[in-house]
Amino acid sequence: KAINPYYRKKNIQGGAPQNPLGTRWIGIDANGTDGRTYGIHGTNHPWSIGLYISEGCIRLRNEDVEKLFEQVPIGTKVFITNEYKSFEQIAKEKRAIP
Repeated sequence: KAINPYYRKKNIQGGAPQNPLGTRWIGIDANGTDGRTYGIHGTNHPWSIGLYISEGCIRLRNEDVEKLFEQVPIGTKVFITNEYKSFEQIAKEKRAIP
């Protein structure tokens, strides 16, 4: 987790208006990347949310990712899907709830 994350791909300092990662980074350890490649983060282009233009990350409005950042502890499991099922149904199938 990082506040005002540095964007290393283009050497952009955290907090800079042109930083595409926005104000928060919550790294996801996808495929052994140790949370440094894929993550849930803010954006400096909120109009881009929901479009297929990401390099594998999940973009949220800065105010939304700031709230999530405070609520999610390090080590929280993340499940990403494109299924049209309820959260409850997916949790039951993944045995996250009885």
